[in-house]
Amino acid sequence: MNRNHTKQVIICIVLFIVSPTLAGTVIYVDKNHAVANDSNPVTEALPLKTIDRAMAVVQPGDHVYVKGWLDSVSASYINQGSMG
Repeated sequence: MNRNHTKQVIICIVLFIVSPTLAGTVIYVDKNHAVANDSNPVTEALPLKTIDRAMAVVQPGDHVYVKGWLDSVSASYINQGSMG
C-alpha cells in the first residue's frame, strides 16, 4: 500500500467513526420493545415508546428510527430549524 492510499484509508475510517456525531443524534422508537419507555436515553437497546416523545426531543439534524408501528400514527414536528 502506498502512502497516499494509506492516508485515504485512514481518512475514510475517521469519517466513518465521526460522521454519526456530525449528523446529530439517532433517536430510536419501538413501542413493542420489552423495555421501551419514554424516559429511556433513546438508544437502540433502550428505545422510546412513543413517537410523540421522539417529536418532543428531536432537534434539526437528528434522525428518528421508528420500529413496530403497523397502525396509523399522527404526530406534529415542533422543533423546526436547520443544523449549524
